[in-house]
Amino acid sequence: MENVTLAEVINIQVMVESQAIEIYSIVANAIRFFIKRYIKMTNKYLIEGFEWFDKINGNSYHKANITDIKTNKLIYSSGLCYGYDNQYEQTAYDGLIELRLANKEDRHNHAKNKRRFIYRKTENCLKRDLKQDEVTE
Repeated sequence: MENVTLAEVINIQVMVESQAIEIYSIVANAIRFFIKRYIKMTNKYLIEGFEWFDKINGNSYHKANITDIKTNKLIYSSGLCYGYDNQYEQTAYDGLIELRLANKEDRHNHAKNKRRFIYRKTENCLKRDLKQDEVTE
């Protein structure tokens, strides 16, 4: 066994403490980041799009549902609407305007909308999946 001086023990202890403080700082910053992200998430809406393709007539239809993430309640359901691709986003935004939760001026500002809303789309649904859901109060 080696003889270790008191100075070496103190140096080792200081190194360990500084590494612990650095790790604590990293963990604290990560926690702050996730808390900020969670707070931002609670002010958002989940916009779900469901798309069905009518093979007989060659048309696409969609339904848009809006769920308030904070309360986890469905606040809008469009029912069957004509349109394909990302048309459900426009339908949902029109629903938000109708509910007075969004500005009419921002209707076509999709870059701004992407930060405020969480979008999720389900393709190849059945026609019965596009019926209007009951909105919870």
